Amino acid sequence: MSFIISVIKNPIYVWDERRKCDVINWDESAGDHHLGLDFDYKDFEELRNFLDIKLTQAKRREDEGYIEHEERLKDEYLKVAKEKGYEMLGRIWYWYESVSYLPSEIDQLLNECLKLKNNNQNSNQLIAMDKLITACNEAHKTNSGIFLGSD
Repeated sequence: MSFIISVIKNPIYVWDERRKCDVINWDESAGDHHLGLDFDYKDFEELRNFLDIKLTQAKRREDEGYIEHEERLKDEYLKVAKEKGYEMLGRIWYWYESVSYLPSEIDQLLNECLKLKNNNQNSNQLIAMDKLITACNEAHKTNSGIFLGSD
């Protein structure tokens, strides 16, 4: 299992009437394509180790449903990632949740990847950032976004 990295002009979900569910807005005629790069579990763990975010209230509250619990954890994780200066990288917070970056967010994602890479000597973390940097550079070529599809 991994995140499959794709460059997508408009990485948002749209309703697919045939499948009766939301799907990523894939349009090959706009240049959407898979990069042939996977952000695998090792990359994911290296990013999580670098961010080192500990959720203070990870237990589910009595009055909280599953979805509310997951949203609360995600919000807390994203808040701490933003405070640490890694708002975009913080979106890669959960192994089973795909991540989208709009074209307008690619520069911020690239800057965070470069910041992590420049402040780091861990070769595994550098490999993980190189994958995302490659994706950002490819997205810039067509003013596209990036989609990390959890498979």
